[in-house]
Amino acid sequence: MATVISASDSLTLPTPRAAETREPASPTLTSAEVAVIKAMTQRMRQVYTHALGELEAVKSLVIGVTSAVRQEGRTLGALGLALSIAQDLEKRVVLVELDLDNPILARELGIAASPGLGDVLSGEASLATAIRSNASGSFATLPAGNITGSATRLLRSSALRTLVQSLRNSFDVTILDLPPALDNPDVVSVSNLADGVLLIVRGGATPAPLVQQTVRTFAAGKVRGIVLNGHHSKIPHWIRRLFP
Repeated sequence: MATVISASDSLTLPTPRAAETREPASPTLTSAEVAVIKAMTQRMRQVYTHALGELEAVKSLVIGVTSAVRQEGRTLGALGLALSIAQDLEKRVVLVELDLDNPILARELGIAASPGLGDVLSGEASLATAIRSNASGSFATLPAGNITGSATRLLRSSALRTLVQSLRNSFDVTILDLPPALDNPDVVSVSNLADGVLLIVRGGATPAPLVQQTVRTFAAGKVRGIVLNGHHSKIPHWIRRLFP
């Protein structure tokens, strides 16, 4: 049975007070922003402690993050989990954007949209040039990049399997930001590349039958935990300053 975890506070990141907000071009976080990150790290600890108990025991781990439908805070949850593991456990973590029909990660983080995953899978770019790392190198992202052709074909390709294996060999933790499971049948296929899946659920908004239906779409035991999100699902714009 999947662990149900309430992480509302961790997935609802407050906007820093205007008086402490720096100009967007500044790479330096304010004291308020640092405090929010620390709080998020502490609160997300319950997610990886209860649902991903083997984190410190295995050499590498691949985790998928999905939701039943859109607007549940899935990408924010994946980002928060990645940052928390990187900062709290001092693991090298990479977040991979696999919602190829609705990519938002590059825009929200203020990083170049390409090269990215699609460019690597098509052979137009190397994995090394497509990955963006923060200043410390502990946290990296791989945005969707340029998608040519069918997203379904890319998600079911042997090239994606090879790429995920490369990331598994290079990073301690690989987090796959998957599309909503009930919107995209490819999610179940891609989840086979992961050791487990976390399901983000917007508390008070997602009907229980949809949650149950989503869990049943995966193989038994694949869903490690159900993370109850709060009411906000937007990625705060100041998070982009984590990247140089």
